[in-house]
Amino acid sequence: MKKIIFILGITIAIGGIILGATNAYFIDTEISEDNNLASGTFDIATEGSWLNSYTFTNMYPGETPRDVNFTLRNMGSLPMRVWMTIKNVSNEENGVSDSEQDWYSANSGVKNDVDSAMVYALNVDGNLALEQEASITVNQIKDYYVNLVKTDQPFEENDGDGILYPGHTIQVEQKFYLPPTTEDWAQSDIMSFEIEILAQQIDAQEPIKQLLFMQNKEKSGFETDGTIGVLKYDSYAEEFNYDFIATGLDQEIEYDLIYYADGWPGNNPGYAINHGNPNGNGILIFSDSEDIGINLPELPDTNHPHGAKIWLVESEYYNGSNRTVSQYLPSGWLLDNWPGLIRYTESTDGNPYETKTVIFTDLGSDPQFGPTHNYGTANVSFTYDTPALSKLSGTITATGLKPNMTYQAKFIGKPICDDSSGSDSASEYIGYKGRWTVLDDPSCSGAGCNRTDAQYEANKAKLDTDSSKECIAGYLAWDYITADNSGAVTKTIKTANSYHVLWCSGGTCGQSNNDQLVVQSPYPICAASDVNGQIERFTCNGLVLDSGDYDLDMVLTEESFHQNDYGVWTTVMGADINFKIE
Repeated sequence: MKKIIFILGITIAIGGIILGATNAYFIDTEISEDNNLASGTFDIATEGSWLNSYTFTNMYPGETPRDVNFTLRNMGSLPMRVWMTIKNVSNEENGVSDSEQDWYSANSGVKNDVDSAMVYALNVDGNLALEQEASITVNQIKDYYVNLVKTDQPFEENDGDGILYPGHTIQVEQKFYLPPTTEDWAQSDIMSFEIEILAQQIDAQEPIKQLLFMQNKEKSGFETDGTIGVLKYDSYAEEFNYDFIATGLDQEIEYDLIYYADGWPGNNPGYAINHGNPNGNGILIFSDSEDIGINLPELPDTNHPHGAKIWLVESEYYNGSNRTVSQYLPSGWLLDNWPGLIRYTESTDGNPYETKTVIFTDLGSDPQFGPTHNYGTANVSFTYDTPALSKLSGTITATGLKPNMTYQAKFIGKPICDDSSGSDSASEYIGYKGRWTVLDDPSCSGAGCNRTDAQYEANKAKLDTDSSKECIAGYLAWDYITADNSGAVTKTIKTANSYHVLWCSGGTCGQSNNDQLVVQSPYPICAASDVNGQIERFTCNGLVLDSGDYDLDMVLTEESFHQNDYGVWTTVMGADINFKIE
């Protein structure tokens, strides 16, 4: 199957901090899975403002929303399905103003989760998908995919069957809005994230984590009154895993969340998913994993096999024993809006996602950059979900590191010549995305052990009996962390970039100077918001990992910022990591 992944990096700065333009690129990457290319052409392109640099500066509470709009066109000869997600969300403190510190003192704690305050709105092809009035935040919808082609009229070709046909377009309008109620904790904070567009052939497996937006309806169409529902669900899992939130409901009314089947007496084979009352603010929340015993849709639903309707109805009008709805009240109910119908398939191979945590250990490195630190007392872990699409992301949590020290996050391959249980293919995956180094050769050190692609390939072609054959591993520097003055850090990191080295240039990707470096004893330091990477390959936010299984070492390397008087780059902690990229 073929897929195309487009990625756009966006940075939003809150309240008065002026940032320079960032390098944000729209990356078109075609991935051939199993080397089986379909006949015909498969291509998608953008029209509109995607070439702009997406850095929003000085966003203030209550100001006019910031827009991210674009048009997608199927330029090939094959039909495709297209999804979009907001992913790899990162919140940064970016300094603390006096007003922000006053808020911290008054509320006994630090807060910098801008994504929990940033309201998101979406229109697709002129259709309301998610209204600003509902106050749904980026935090509530991130990491889930929304289908960009309507699915509510599956029997009308070219209109409502979830397929983008050759020559057809999709117009996407997004708004990001900071409510006027946002308090001083957000001053100067930065939220960075990516918008990913995933296009696939129509018979490829859909993304697992998906979104459905639901609205109340009048004869003239859906209303923009703040009454909405958001269903997050797994399209393929052992059980029906879902999170649901509805806003703007009548707190005096009990509701049922149901699968509504068309065209069958008594609305069978529908299903009552959950029921309950909203809270005093008119908000209703459901979250569960349930063995519903059916796929969605299920025969004899006349929408089968295209998808199922999910509704929130007043319990008074729903009979769960025979799955009947006695009256249709669209103005008071939430109906399937965007994209419309959903599909869920009960898996037989367990949960398709696995959350893993790796624990780093002290590598006993000596010398180090600056004074020797006992990394045996540090606690460092990295938690991530696998499999992942195109990029791996997760949260690194650490205590006991060197205070104010910056560390490169790297992958190092484990070729079989060095580890009989390793993986040559995984080492090559990252080598061709990053760099190559000779392992365990006392005749070289540092940069002298580096090899080019051509040198790696020439070495690979040598016979194992050739005494000049080297053991070469791929390695990839892909993100970084900076500890606070107590040696602690918690940060979401992701394989978005192929870095050469790090610099202290003010936090703008691709720069290579140390204008913001503070040279002091016992070692120079760089504020977390001023660290940035020098690109080794591709463009900023342009790294896409190949599909496959990865068995690697993940390591932390002290960043010297090229200040050799204090020592050199030293890899100090490491862990074995396994994950899959789809």
